[in-house]
Amino acid sequence: MPKKARTETDIRKLQAEINELESTVVQLKNDIERDSETAVHQMKTNFHNSKEIAKDAAARQWALARATGRKKVIETEDAVRRNPLRSVGMAFLGGLAASVLMRRRSRYDD
Repeated sequence: MPKKARTETDIRKLQAEINELESTVVQLKNDIERDSETAVHQMKTNFHNSKEIAKDAAARQWALARATGRKKVIETEDAVRRNPLRSVGMAFLGGLAASVLMRRRSRYDD
């Protein structure tokens, strides 16, 4: 009989361990679900923040590019006003070069 009692005790211990393991697995499952929901929420928040940071950076770069462009236009206008003959000469040379290049190209197209 002692062997049977010992076996029943072992069976009860195993059942208790199985029950404890089952409750631990259920708790682990609940923790994983909660943590994954938190992680998804955090990733969405990070993505939104990154998008806003990128938007702000793009807006700053655009504003800087526009300001630089305006500055260069003003500088060019000032240079033309200071030396109009030079500007006309540069325009003439540019037109002449374009004309020569177009003439050469039209020769090869025929």
